[in-house]
Amino acid sequence: MSLNSSNFAVGVEYVIDLKDEHAKELRETFEYYIAHSTRVGGRKHRTDRPVNPTAPKRASGETMKIRAWAIEQGHQLSSRGRIPAEIEQAFHNAH
Repeated sequence: MSLNSSNFAVGVEYVIDLKDEHAKELRETFEYYIAHSTRVGGRKHRTDRPVNPTAPKRASGETMKIRAWAIEQGHQLSSRGRIPAEIEQAFHNAH
C-alpha cells in the first residue's frame, strides 16, 4: 500500500495522505473545479536571478560622481533614481 501526501487549500492549507487510487480521484475532482474557476492570488514563482542581470556594478561613490558631472554638463537629472544609460556612457567617454 503506497500513500501519497496531497496538499490543497480552501481558505486554509491542508495535507492528506491518500492511497494512489484516492489521490488520483482527488486530483481529478479538483481539476474539474479549477477548470471552472478564476485564479485570484496565490504564490508567485520566485526566481533567483537578479532583477537586471546586465546592469554593470559601479564602484562605491561612482554614482555620485556621474550625477555631479551630468548636472555640471547641463543634463536634467534628479538627485535620486536610475541614471540614464546615455548619460552614464557620456560620463565614461569623457573620463
